[in-house]
Amino acid sequence: MNSTDIVAYIGAAAWLPPIFVLIYSKCSKPNVTIVPDKFVEIGYTTFGPLFNLRLSINVDKKDILLDHMSIILRHEDGSTHNLEWSGIYEIISEVKNNHGDSQVIHRDGIPIQIKLNTLSLFEKLVRFREVDFLRDDKRARDNLGEYCSYLQENIKDKNKSKFCSEYLNSKVFTDYLKHMRKNFWWKAGTYFVSFKIKSPSKISFNSVNFQFQLSQTDIDFLGKNLDKIKDDHEFLLKNNNIPEYKGQPVVWLWRYPELIKA
Repeated sequence: MNSTDIVAYIGAAAWLPPIFVLIYSKCSKPNVTIVPDKFVEIGYTTFGPLFNLRLSINVDKKDILLDHMSIILRHEDGSTHNLEWSGIYEIISEVKNNHGDSQVIHRDGIPIQIKLNTLSLFEKLVRFREVDFLRDDKRARDNLGEYCSYLQENIKDKNKSKFCSEYLNSKVFTDYLKHMRKNFWWKAGTYFVSFKIKSPSKISFNSVNFQFQLSQTDIDFLGKNLDKIKDDHEFLLKNNNIPEYKGQPVVWLWRYPELIKA
């Protein structure tokens, strides 16, 4: 072996560490970990059953994309519900004026994909809605939309007050209210929470299960929102059609149970 061969071997060996790093990067699965906030926001509005949770998501080894996140809620009696992410709420900044009043600037978007970075945590409020409800609600709202168009075309003199009255007292709207009551499934007891995520990349998910409890007092409190659904529709309908209307928007009721490891 001459000096030229030795130099060649040394040069080739110098490439080995980067090659090993590249192979490790390509073959190793990044680990994803979800850490939820201590409390979850539970609600029921015209958007159906709601589960809003501030959480952080961490990934190691390499950056990845998430294109799906959902939670499975299983009640202690065995009934289960699947809720998928439907919104991400993020506070951008908080501005105070000369009087000390603050204004929060936020961004509220619909998740399609989120990028997880190894150098920073994803920390945001994620809103979850039930998959089955979304399917049923589309049919119910389509019926409302068709009836609304029918009334607008057939009411004489385009009387807006009569339009609102007939809409709110119609069988179609009564059926919609029944649909909303039927889909109120919150009940007292313990709920077990598990997360599911999907990514275009191969990942390892460090899944941890959680639980929370709702009392009958919580359920009775949330149930008051059922009577607010008609009020919400009436406010939106009259506020958009009757200029002299002075109603107030609905204030929904929420519960905030503690989320603990199961």
